[in-house]
Amino acid sequence: MNLFNVRHEGSPESVDGVTAEEILDGVKEGIWEPTDEVQGPGEHEWQSLELHPVFETAMADFEPPPPPKPEDETKLDMNPLIDVALVLLIFFMLTATYEQLRKEFTPPPAEGSGTQGQKVIKDPELRTFTIRVTAKMENDQLVYRVENEVVPEDSLEAKLKEWLEKTGYSKLAEEIDPKAPWRAVVKIQDAAAGAKISEIIRVTRQAKE
Repeated sequence: MNLFNVRHEGSPESVDGVTAEEILDGVKEGIWEPTDEVQGPGEHEWQSLELHPVFETAMADFEPPPPPKPEDETKLDMNPLIDVALVLLIFFMLTATYEQLRKEFTPPPAEGSGTQGQKVIKDPELRTFTIRVTAKMENDQLVYRVENEVVPEDSLEAKLKEWLEKTGYSKLAEEIDPKAPWRAVVKIQDAAAGAKISEIIRVTRQAKE
């Protein structure tokens, strides 16, 4: 078996004791080039593979692999842009929902507070054109009253419809205990909307001197 020494063109280092088949396999795998140099048994000079009598025929038929295509520098990674767009979309959806809820639950303007620029309406006058509803904390419990009658929370709408048919008053005067939770305001507004109440008047009491 003939063994060869092979090296890259002009390199001082070589791989010794390699068979011709191994060298050809190395060329196919891109380890060696046709211009790399080989030294056969008993030879003292280095010759390129393409000129060596043992390899010149194989090198003449060898077709080097095509060079790799340069990376397209114009290609953009859209993933970060998509991530940012989704975060902004979620942010705007949440803020829009919050603004909508804040507008929906804005309490009606207060009547009867006695402050400058506001109209003062006394109880006898309110009785002539409004249905009066209160929400107060009694023994740490939220209690609703419609015209001084205690009404369960889930019956507010039915009771307001009953008083609307009875009196014909389409306005509601609500008085909310400052200690009552915000849901009391929302519940009364929802019940009034379901009962077709046209206007809600927020009642506040003047501080007694």
